[in-house]
Amino acid sequence: MQASLLIVFFLLSLWLVPRTRFVRESGLPLRATRLLLLAKLLVGLGCAWYIMEFQPLSDSYSCFRESMPAYQALVHHPIRYITHIPDYFPRYGLDFGSPLSAAHGFWNLSSHQFLLKFMTLLDLFTWGGFLANVVLFNALVFLGETALYRFYREQVNLVPVGGVVAAFAIPSLLVWGSILDKDGLLITLVGLLLWQSGRVLQKNARPGAWFTILVCLVLTGLLRDYILALLFPALVSWVLCRRLRGIAPLWVFVGVYILCGAVFFNLGKMSPSLDLPGQVSSRQARFLALQGGSRLPLPELRPGFGGFLALTPVALDHVLLRPYPWQLHKGIYISVLLENLLLVLIFFLMLICHADSRPPPALWTLVFLGFSLVLVIGYTIPFLGAISRYRILSLSLLTAAILSRTDWKKVGERIWKLSH
Repeated sequence: MQASLLIVFFLLSLWLVPRTRFVRESGLPLRATRLLLLAKLLVGLGCAWYIMEFQPLSDSYSCFRESMPAYQALVHHPIRYITHIPDYFPRYGLDFGSPLSAAHGFWNLSSHQFLLKFMTLLDLFTWGGFLANVVLFNALVFLGETALYRFYREQVNLVPVGGVVAAFAIPSLLVWGSILDKDGLLITLVGLLLWQSGRVLQKNARPGAWFTILVCLVLTGLLRDYILALLFPALVSWVLCRRLRGIAPLWVFVGVYILCGAVFFNLGKMSPSLDLPGQVSSRQARFLALQGGSRLPLPELRPGFGGFLALTPVALDHVLLRPYPWQLHKGIYISVLLENLLLVLIFFLMLICHADSRPPPALWTLVFLGFSLVLVIGYTIPFLGAISRYRILSLSLLTAAILSRTDWKKVGERIWKLSH
């Protein structure tokens, strides 16, 4: 039965998703859409098989097993399940303090609870089949990546090939975004949020856009609180750029981020519970207390502007440049190295052959949001494997920004001159 359901959902996804109005309006050819979706489904199923066979204690499969009692309760006692949801999930002490507060607060445990409930809903459609769940999950995430693609095309004028690369084809994004876990959901939520926000600002949004934006913000906060916090200055700056047309967008972003930085470093003077730099430092300490095989040397983060500034070069190095070629102790990190080398390559191509047109405000949204995500990851996470997973959103945003500001006609002309 499970094998039959898997085949049905697989074929149905390949037929139905590319034919939806949302995907068709992206402008991608039907054949290309199906090939991209097929690649995503196959990668997702391959990763799921590997997890089941060799890593049954991984977060993804552990969460699936934990969802099964809730699924059984939902099937046999639906009314009781809905009215007593906490009875079917572990009880945690909920502390509604700062999103960066204690490890056992609401903001840190909500992501696990949300993922459990999401898996329970998938179980309802697939009768508790993990592989079928993976297919449905990847069909949903593909829609989110399509939203990212449409945002890149509509707001920063990225060419179709560049949009496909940034939204679908980055190797770490393809792998981590296809595993049944939080990362794919976050790509979906942020993609929908940015796409809908752009349409609202251009005054061509459809009814329900504001509701979609609100839902995406709330769910993003539940899954990863720090992404919600970093979205705030990026979105505010983007909106102000549409209002303050006499000021260059770059300076609007710089001004907003300087103001937010001043608040971040000085809010703790009002109350110790609002000491945000100290809470980021505490997060780093919790990661440093963990053990892992891909550990990088990460100095202790001292609360305060000076401590963050001193650690910034290390954070950028860990997220954007590691591993170095001579540090490849595990072959699995070759893809990470290749991603880094390609990112550096297209960055230098952009510097040499940059586009002459004026960058739109949405471009600075990509740059500032992507860069701030890189910094937070680099400040707090000392493990290369975890960094490669957590950085997939920032990598997509920065890749799109770089590709959109590269004049590929100039690149072609330079290559022609060098070869002749």
